[in-house]
Amino acid sequence: MKTHHAWLCIGPAVAGVLDCGLTLRGQSTIYWEGQYQDAVEGNPVFLGILRLHPLLFAIVSLLCLGLLCLSVLCFPTPAAKIIAWVLLVCHTFGVATWLIRPLPYGVLSCVVLFFIASRLRGWSWKKQADAEQRSASLADRNEVLAT
Repeated sequence: MKTHHAWLCIGPAVAGVLDCGLTLRGQSTIYWEGQYQDAVEGNPVFLGILRLHPLLFAIVSLLCLGLLCLSVLCFPTPAAKIIAWVLLVCHTFGVATWLIRPLPYGVLSCVVLFFIASRLRGWSWKKQADAEQRSASLADRNEVLAT
């Protein structure tokens, strides 16, 4: 497990939690009165879960996000970056679908959202590269000391 890959999980985790929260926030009053069949969600798998119960939706969403972030920690750097990027884009798109209609400047808010996601990706990838470099330097130093 590559702990320096934890930096790559920050963007997807933030976007994923925001996506889950806005999905729950976007449900109608009828849904919250117990008519779970009135759920609104673009992902058919999660729509089915949302129709069972909102708490189940939240738990499954967070568990899936945790498992996907765990996969980022286990894969080599190039694959970990691809997984993290896909998660960030998908969840940012999910957040955007909840922002575009109700806000007076929905499209502008989505542009800002994707700009922030892009900056967060760049920042986290730089932090990951710095941590990986420090880890490699430490390993080299320990190897020299061991000889």
